[in-house]
Amino acid sequence: MKLYGSGRSRWVRPLWMLRELGAPHEAVVLDRAAGDLDAPWFRALNPTGKIPVLVDEHGPIYESGAILLYLGDKYPDRGLVPVAGTYPRGLHDQWMFTIATEFEQPLWRLHKQVNKGVGGPEVGLAARAELDVAAAPFERVLAQRRHLLGDTFTAADIMLAHLLTWEVAQEPLARLPNLSDYMQRTTARPSFPRDLYQGVAWIGALNSSQTR
Repeated sequence: MKLYGSGRSRWVRPLWMLRELGAPHEAVVLDRAAGDLDAPWFRALNPTGKIPVLVDEHGPIYESGAILLYLGDKYPDRGLVPVAGTYPRGLHDQWMFTIATEFEQPLWRLHKQVNKGVGGPEVGLAARAELDVAAAPFERVLAQRRHLLGDTFTAADIMLAHLLTWEVAQEPLARLPNLSDYMQRTTARPSFPRDLYQGVAWIGALNSSQTR
């Protein structure tokens, strides 16, 4: 398998998943500045020109959440995605879609406003307010559980924990002790791609954290 991506983008998610699975793979780092995402060969893999893209013997798959589910089903014995058709799988996918539609959206708008100047200050204020609402259910649930499905670490945790590593998430996390603790212990797992976070000051503590 080949996984195409770069930096601390959403390709962190399938890269982390592959490492958790112990699945043989090649990580192919693309250069945005050099135009790799617009190259014809890459557009043939993903017509949207976005990363990540996973390619295996069957062909390419893009969208990070879809890749996580595909990999989980490809390696069912690893337990990172519950078996299809079961109630735990329904709960797992419920969290996956909630993360993508409710949590990530205001965080992404805030990221674009803060780092790319998309929209005025009012956009950032609205995104922060939405993010507080979106984070509240996760904060409540994680007061009682180690992971989203209880004691079992799953692909849904990879989705959520990666979002919590975004720079714009650090200020809200300071007000959310359960999510903050969850992020620290989850990204302390040995398979978390810590090598991509070199030089990020706040994550330095994770290098010496004990996995729990």
